[in-house]
Amino acid sequence: MKKWMILAAAILVVLGIGFAVKGASDRKPTVQPSETALPEATAEPEQAALTDETQTEVYMLHGQITEITDEYLMLEGTEQGTVQVNLLDDTLYDGAIQQSELAVGQYAEVLYDGKLTRSIPAQAAALAVNIYPLAGTVDEVQEDGRVLVTPTDGGAQVLLSLPDNVTVEAGETATFYTTGVATMSLPAQMNAIGVVK
Repeated sequence: MKKWMILAAAILVVLGIGFAVKGASDRKPTVQPSETALPEATAEPEQAALTDETQTEVYMLHGQITEITDEYLMLEGTEQGTVQVNLLDDTLYDGAIQQSELAVGQYAEVLYDGKLTRSIPAQAAALAVNIYPLAGTVDEVQEDGRVLVTPTDGGAQVLLSLPDNVTVEAGETATFYTTGVATMSLPAQMNAIGVVK
């Protein structure tokens, strides 16, 4: 009699576990291959619409142009030293100077995909070449090294942060090459990547 009771209890335990597993599997959400699962938190509309092609990381080089050809320009003084910037058919040009106005001595901001060759000089393919010159007269040199400049074209004064090891004096005129980004403050504040006196 005891054997039958133990056997009946074992059967009930096995059946109970089977029903519990079956019930748990019935509650799992399933996604058919033709369906699309949506994440619980959605990104901003612009970010959600990005594809792999538009999510390319962009890097910057800042330096002075020392040579120009139809295929490339040489930038000196970048963090990577001298870099040959290869110009492509789809390279964009932004700022006050377009491709036909590039000149030796100007300072440029070059956007590229982060890939540099190990050659000497290193080479990068330019996604964009941006040159933003601001010609003006230095009105004041502040204690922190920033300078207040009145543009030659009569625009509003700009407060510029200069690159390391660059100094100017009040009354001097120069062309300040900037990143093209200005604060909404008065006076507007900008960063200079190079100065040509």
